[in-house]
Amino acid sequence: MDINTAIQLSDPEAGDPDAVGFTIDTLQIGRARLRGIKIKDRYGAINFIETVITLLERTMRRRTGNHAMFPADLPYPAPTRLLSQELRLYLDECKRRRLSTSHLRNIQQAARIFLASCEDVPVSQINHEHIVAFWDAMRWWPSTRLLRRELRGMTDQQILAEGRATNTPPPADSTIHYRMRIISTFFEHLKTKRAISHSPCDAVNTKVGGAKRSTVRRSFTDNELTALFDRHTFLHWATLPHLWWIPMIGLFTGARVNEIAQLKVKDVECVHGIWCFHIRITTDDDRIGKGGYGSRQKLKCKSSARIIPIAQPLLDAGLLDFVEDIKRLPHSRLFPHLRHHINPKTDEPDGTGYAPGFSRQFNPYLRQFVPDRYLSFHGFRYLVSSTLQRKGAALPLIAKITGHTLTAEAPTLEKFYIEEEPEEITLKKMSAALSLLSPPVSLPTYTKGQFARTLRDPSKLHP
Repeated sequence: MDINTAIQLSDPEAGDPDAVGFTIDTLQIGRARLRGIKIKDRYGAINFIETVITLLERTMRRRTGNHAMFPADLPYPAPTRLLSQELRLYLDECKRRRLSTSHLRNIQQAARIFLASCEDVPVSQINHEHIVAFWDAMRWWPSTRLLRRELRGMTDQQILAEGRATNTPPPADSTIHYRMRIISTFFEHLKTKRAISHSPCDAVNTKVGGAKRSTVRRSFTDNELTALFDRHTFLHWATLPHLWWIPMIGLFTGARVNEIAQLKVKDVECVHGIWCFHIRITTDDDRIGKGGYGSRQKLKCKSSARIIPIAQPLLDAGLLDFVEDIKRLPHSRLFPHLRHHINPKTDEPDGTGYAPGFSRQFNPYLRQFVPDRYLSFHGFRYLVSSTLQRKGAALPLIAKITGHTLTAEAPTLEKFYIEEEPEEITLKKMSAALSLLSPPVSLPTYTKGQFARTLRDPSKLHP
């Protein structure tokens, strides 16, 4: 069954089009006697069968005394939805959580392949064999490009058959692992809401291959940094504020690209006498009163919220002069040329963030000097973390700068007994750690009013 149609199946209360319709006057299993059973559709028949199986297991346990095979606390028979219905509900919940558009597409793609690899059965009947079938189906699932062109109009089962017949190239190990993780998370979600007692993924080792050294993300080399910030090429390319400042800020903070791209003017502030970037979520002025969607900013996790001291090279390059120029505009964001995508159907942020717009401009510029497609803006994050560690900075201090979570050896002691040191002392230590960064580049200096012309047209500035 195709996920595009299956996830839109009606709820059982509305009636299943695949009606069966039969009645049973009396059914006795052990000491249990069922009377006046009426089955109106396929969905009801499946639930009836599950009820009978549970009663048979209870009866066999009593007669044989085999408590190991049949636990004493078997769950009471409860209706279980079809796989297509649970997938539809799960996709709806992911949309309410404002996951990014790309992640939602990947969830829907994994759900589509999973449903194509097995029949649309109740989720309680899915076992490890269905997971193995899904794994095999991923091997033969064609690329998105083929789906949009040559295979348009086919059912999902026909697409899988065509993939086998044409020996379609297999996806990358990372893609298989990503999709397996999506399906595993889906079944953990079903466990949490007690729709199933255990996840069928638990019986299957979902680890895929191993990362090859040539495909692992890495940090920038000195030669790559020199080429990236070469005065002639960089000044010619960085004609907008975000192109000018985001690479520099990434070089001296190791922050995630979206954390920098979404900064507001008020996120640059002086704390205890130290100029800092405040990575946080604050309500947008034009979205006040819109509940959970009152901000276009987002954070990856709890530890992402942090304060990062601004390194001296950024201050010397005129960052505060730029902030003063932006303050003269009736605009709250530091890089107003970047657009956050809004879902046209709901008029709400779709969770994509501001980073994609910058990456579409930065990546082609980077590829001029670095053909390695596994090196991206994230390389600054690796560079800052590894450089600080090599120069003796403590891991907890590096984690505060980069927004990582450390696995504590004594979580109870750390959480309940050890008090955090004053913020002023922590910021001074972080500022001292960042002073250890000495990349082989000399940042160009910002001139007040440098981007006045590009900031003049309000139609090109976005909230």
